[in-house]
Amino acid sequence: MRLKFSDLFEDLGYSARCAELSGTEVEIAGFVAESHDGGVRMLVAQPGGCPDCSPVPVPAITLPAFRLDNAKGAVMLRGTLSYGFLVDAQGNASLLRLESARLATGLPT
Repeated sequence: MRLKFSDLFEDLGYSARCAELSGTEVEIAGFVAESHDGGVRMLVAQPGGCPDCSPVPVPAITLPAFRLDNAKGAVMLRGTLSYGFLVDAQGNASLLRLESARLATGLPT
């Protein structure tokens, strides 16, 4: 199922669809961003979006164990959407994750 950020976020929070789609294989386009300490990679809707320091909230989907060197443009990722509060082994908390994220075949639209 192909999603847009607007399917998962509304106003300043998460939409009800996050819970409905949790556990579903999805594709979503965005830009890979890294936390300031380099410990967390996230998918954000706009290039340069930073959930850590933006003056307005930036919707972000955490990408556990995702690695992509030199991600400079838009990407389409596929993985299992996971919604709910979770603290990983490194102490990073998240509410929305794309588990087993990988590059999807095809170009983002």
